Amino acid sequence: MYDYIIKRGTIVDGSGADSYVADLGIKDGKIVCIGDLKEADASGTVIDAEGKVVCPGFINMHSHGDQTLFLFPRGESTVKQGITTCYCGNCGATPAPMDKVWVRKFWEYDAWDLVDPYVEDANTILPREKVAPVIEAYFNTKIDWNTMGEYMKRLEDQGISYNYIPNVGHGDIRAQVLGGDNRKPDETELTEMKRYLEQALSDGVWGMTTGMDYAPGSYADLDEISSLVSMVKDAGGIYTTHWKNRGADEKTRIAGLQEGFEVARRTGVRLHMNHLSDLYYTTPLGEGETPQSRAEKTLQFIDAAEAEGIDFIFDVIPNTDAGFEYIPYLAGYFMPWIRISGSVERFIENLKKRDFRKWLKDWILSGRGGLINPGKFPEWSKWMHILSSSNATYAGKRICDIFDRKQDQDCVDTVLRLLHEDPMMRTRVIRFHPEIVKSLLHHKLALVGIDAFNFDGFGTFGNKKDFPDILVHPNTYYSMVNYILHFGHERVEDTIRQITGKCADWLRLQDRGYLKEGYWADINIIDFDRLATNENYINPVQYPQGICCTFVNGTPVVRDGAHTEARPGKIIRRK
Repeated sequence: MYDYIIKRGTIVDGSGADSYVADLGIKDGKIVCIGDLKEADASGTVIDAEGKVVCPGFINMHSHGDQTLFLFPRGESTVKQGITTCYCGNCGATPAPMDKVWVRKFWEYDAWDLVDPYVEDANTILPREKVAPVIEAYFNTKIDWNTMGEYMKRLEDQGISYNYIPNVGHGDIRAQVLGGDNRKPDETELTEMKRYLEQALSDGVWGMTTGMDYAPGSYADLDEISSLVSMVKDAGGIYTTHWKNRGADEKTRIAGLQEGFEVARRTGVRLHMNHLSDLYYTTPLGEGETPQSRAEKTLQFIDAAEAEGIDFIFDVIPNTDAGFEYIPYLAGYFMPWIRISGSVERFIENLKKRDFRKWLKDWILSGRGGLINPGKFPEWSKWMHILSSSNATYAGKRICDIFDRKQDQDCVDTVLRLLHEDPMMRTRVIRFHPEIVKSLLHHKLALVGIDAFNFDGFGTFGNKKDFPDILVHPNTYYSMVNYILHFGHERVEDTIRQITGKCADWLRLQDRGYLKEGYWADINIIDFDRLATNENYINPVQYPQGICCTFVNGTPVVRDGAHTEARPGKIIRRK
């Protein structure tokens, strides 16, 4: 007898082998039979999957869902796109350790001005006792853990809707010992950091992650990182790094990539490189250069490291400017000035003043305007697209397309002119060439990662603000479907393998990632004829369509596009 029988589905088993039509039986959370099954043998539910693909649940290899799972244990943004397992704790940021110091993870962004009011540069490393009460009140929750083990116990008590693979963040470990100090730890301090790491490893995390572009991770040198990663290697764990990829040019980004490889050379650890992207993206394609040849310039460093014998993989975000948030309004790029003005309305009034606009331009040209930065990003005006405006002729155009020599000295002037005309115009950014992203994803060492939080609805961004300076990135909701539709392989079997069995092989999961008898029943039923991302930058909380049913550990968490309210997910601790 079976709890569920999935009838007549096209089985894509995660191995890359050719698909075939069969029934699949589920009992006690496991796949117990694949073949020609009789409906009479189901004591529960029979699901007709004829004409649909039945495949393993997707594995997201770059998730920040661990940080918000305690707030959103249903995980709608995750499971509704077919993800059943998340590799978490990336970029050096995890929910613990947090017994002394709180390092802002960014999901708390909307509340941070209440924690420590600021105009332009937030202090993101503060005593726990200062931060926790504000966060608890703002999000109506309780912060009742110090260690990774305690946090995982909290989640198990709540129940979660998908499987969580935990890591521990170097940034949080360092902060408990050194706070926000930008210096090397002494011997005693390094020993204390190792104590925190040992605690997390004993709690079952899979390894340690670093965020080399963010304080306090950016303060660490190779000796510090390698010393800690050696402990991870000895425990049989993985070192995952957000390498230094925010540099002003390709030389600094290449150096950051090589720094990640150097840690692996020193320690012999298995290495996971976060969100590989075009190392040369800040310069336009040269004469005779193609997206493929540009991608090869980046991948030469990957191939050289593989030839050297380094054991590693890398994840790629299947999007042209992905992440967990975006700035929805043109005025949002000027938040320090809105704060100084006192309100958006007052900022708009100030824009009428000639000297105020001059101050804004000087501020941008100093390199403090984020994306609007001609010094760091020469192509910025080609990346920024207008989605909607009170002037309908602007919709769909880039800033560079609206540049007018009669009115503007440069594209910064264009922005200031548009800001004066309509500061509430909606914008988005397209930074990376889609064919370069696709080429990176098709490398044999590439896996797929979304680099987003775990949310229901808008999550923690913009809910209590009349003018949200950031909103949740649509990538949060549709990215796996976007990969399948726009960045996948010629054969659907190979496309599915990259987000299922291939991930399980790297993680050495013995009972997930494949449709095999005896494996946990993490399963998707997909209608490829209806599959769509529903990507929307005006109203970003749009779930994809075509993911008909998602099982986690043998229990449906999504049926006909709706969450079933089930929470059968497991925390997969390192063995």
